[in-house]
Amino acid sequence: METFILRTDSDPARASMVLSALEAHCRAAGLDAQETYRLTCAAVEGFNNVIEHAYHGRPGQPVELRCNRTGAHITIELRDWGKCLSDMPDSVLPATDAEHGRGRFIMHQWLDAVEYERVDGCNRLRLIRHLPS
Repeated sequence: METFILRTDSDPARASMVLSALEAHCRAAGLDAQETYRLTCAAVEGFNNVIEHAYHGRPGQPVELRCNRTGAHITIELRDWGKCLSDMPDSVLPATDAEHGRGRFIMHQWLDAVEYERVDGCNRLRLIRHLPS
C-alpha cells in the first residue's frame, strides 16, 4: 500500500478536511468503522495539538500528515516545524474538570503506540495501531 500524504496548514478549520481525507484513506485500506473512528479521532486530536502547542494557535504554519498501512498495522505520522515538545507527557486520565489532556489519554487507550521525536527541526508524532487479521 502506498503512503498517503496530506500537506496543509495550522488553521483549525482544516481539521474537517484532515478528518475526511483520513476517513477515505482508512476505508480504502479496508479498515472497519471502529478502527477508522479510533484512528481519525486520534489523528485529529494530534492535529489540534500541533496547532495549540507547536504553533501556539498561529494559522498558516506547515503541517504534514502521512498514513501508511503495511501488513497488520497502520501508522499515522503528523509532522510540524513548530515548538519542540520537551517530552511526551504521561497518559493518565485527567481530572473531570481538567481543560486539557483527554486527547492524549484517548490516543494511548485506542492505539498500540504513540511516539514522539524531533529530527532536524521537525516534530514527528507517530500513531500506530495493530489491526486484527
